[in-house]
Parts: sequence; structure tokens; C-alpha cells
Amino acid sequence: MPTRGRPRQLERCLLALERLADRSRAELIIVDDDPAGGAKRIVAAAQERGVRDLHYIQAGGRGPAAARNVGVRSSRGEVLAFTDDDCEPEPGWLDGLRACLDADRAVAGRTVNVAPQRCAEVSQMVVRALEESQRKGARVHFAASNNVAFPRRAFDELGGFNERFPLPAAEDRDLCDRWIASGRSIVVSDDAVIQHRHELSLSEFWRQHYRYGRGAYEFHRLRRGNDEGSPRLQPSFYAALASQVRAADRVPRPPIAALAAISQIANAGGYAAAAISGMGRST
Repeated sequence: MPTRGRPRQLERCLLALERLADRSRAELIIVDDDPAGGAKRIVAAAQERGVRDLHYIQAGGRGPAAARNVGVRSSRGEVLAFTDDDCEPEPGWLDGLRACLDADRAVAGRTVNVAPQRCAEVSQMVVRALEESQRKGARVHFAASNNVAFPRRAFDELGGFNERFPLPAAEDRDLCDRWIASGRSIVVSDDAVIQHRHELSLSEFWRQHYRYGRGAYEFHRLRRGNDEGSPRLQPSFYAALASQVRAADRVPRPPIAALAAISQIANAGGYAAAAISGMGRST
């Protein structure tokens, strides 16, 4: 699990990880992407209260893709389960992932937003829409990196996460794309549940989806000419997002619809900015 600059969320996450069923079979690896080592104190406190097989590694601030790879290289297990520091896995999370895993099959869990802000709810809707737009039965072409598991051998064969993605954006799309293109599959486990507490203000919401747009440009640039794996966003994505908005029952729909539109405007802006800077590098 990568972490950077979110001590309160990390403390909650560690408490949830302590409650995992059958913890004796799992090692927990926290990779601190803050060059100043801001998470070391929090992990040390968890170790002092008796959390077993909890390891702290300080990375070099190269982004979550590189941080996850650092964690994998230091791990001993044959199953790799990934989450983020703003997530709180439910006790049966690992069991739900392991039950569906095999040598050539990755598993995506079910992620539920528990942050109170409308921006957080809509961000989760966007991720769900991306998953649903590329889903065929129990199989999907995309799994977010905060709730997914891979068999170690196949993950290593693919080279892990692509460290050319320095931002928390599209590195999971890239890995899933290569996974599907290799002839492997991703299935969904509704029993592997994570509570996602990504608290977002409106400005943070904009920046997040702007980053997603920049990541999408890099993803499509790297995958250009590859007819396998995840397709570019199709009308099915927007149909799935509209369906998510219509199904919203916790908040009024008009503000949710407006935020969904803002997310796509920010995404398009980030994509355009990355394309312009990319063209500048190529001339």
C-alpha cells in the first residue's frame, strides 16, 4: 500500500487492516512515498501495539506506481493485494479476493464510498462507470488499484506497474490493459469490500479529474496501435455514468449530475494539456 501525506486516513486504514480475517496469512507492506518519511511514526505506533508482519519502506517520491512496485519486490507472498491509504477494507476483504483468484485471473473487489462529500460520491461513480462500461458478465477490463489482487508470478511476468505514470492516474488502467492483452482475465468479487474515504473539496475534485485526464493521455499514447485490452472511452462509459447519476438516492440528482459533468470537463482539460505538452516534446 502506497501512502503520502495522509496520516489520519493511514491510521484508519491500519486499524481496518488489523481486523482482517485470518491475518496470520498476510504481511502488510506500507510504502511511504513521502521523501521526508511522514508515515514512519504511524506505522511504528501500529507495530508497538502488536500488529504482526507490518513492514515500513520509504520510497523516493516517484509516485504510487513505483511505490507499489517497491512493495512487491520486498514481499514474500504468492498473492498480491493492493489498496490505498484512504481505504478501510472490511474483515472478509482478503478472503473475498483469494476465493476468486487463480494463476491467470486477477480479482477486482467492490468499493463503497463512505466520505460524506458529494464530490467523493461522484468520483466513485466515475470509477464504477469505467468498470461497468467494460464489463462482460463477471469479467471486467479494468480494476482500480485500491481494491485488486493479482497472482504474483503473472504480475511479475508483466513487469508490474508502469513507472512512467508518476501521478495517481491511469497506472491501474495501463496494468489492466496489459493484463487483458496477455490473454488473462479479471473477475469481480462482491465479497471483497473496501470502504473508500477519499474526502474531496470542489477544488480537489477538479484537480483529481484533471490528473485523470493527463493520465488518460499517457495511457492512450502508450497503447496507441494496440487493438487488445481496454478500449478508449466509448459511449457506453457515458451511458454507465448517466445510469450511476440516475441511481443516486442519498443526495439530490441535479448537483450530482453537475459534478459528473464537471469531472468530464476537468478530464478533457487534463487530456488536452498533456497532449499539448506532449506535442511540444516531440517537436
